[in-house]
Amino acid sequence: MTAIKVPYLHFDEYVNEDVDARVIEYEDNRPLLDLFLKKPMGMLSLLDEESRFPQATDQTLVEKFEDNLKSKNFWRPKRVDLSFGIHHYAGKVIYNAGGFLSKNRDTLPADIVLLLRSSENSLIRKLVTHPLTKTGWERMGRTENRSDLGRVHTDLSLCDDVA
Repeated sequence: MTAIKVPYLHFDEYVNEDVDARVIEYEDNRPLLDLFLKKPMGMLSLLDEESRFPQATDQTLVEKFEDNLKSKNFWRPKRVDLSFGIHHYAGKVIYNAGGFLSKNRDTLPADIVLLLRSSENSLIRKLVTHPLTKTGWERMGRTENRSDLGRVHTDLSLCDDVA
């Protein structure tokens, strides 16, 4: 990893006033952040993508990681099927991907969904009745737009009464 220097805003003043101040070098963790968060080929994006395929397995997930993650911080240990390694601040760490997909697909039990759908609070009912998209709630084949934000804000304020 590359070390970066983080300058102090008033370093010159510290030196002039004989304050013991040193420039601290930190490792740049941008490559690791990209490994996890970069879209569309970061680990979390790949995990979400693989979770959408019903026939996907933890093994296919690890293979997808290996095929798509082009980083010196990621590797596959030999002779360990569901494992992959990441070299980060804790050193070289091996992870077992067993259960990753099922945990990522984790859904609410049906009885909880039914209970939430019967809530007296309209926001709670809406959250479990209409799927939330990147731009708003889907409702009868169309997406609600920003004009509905005032109503959502009102719904959210009603949640304070429930808590």
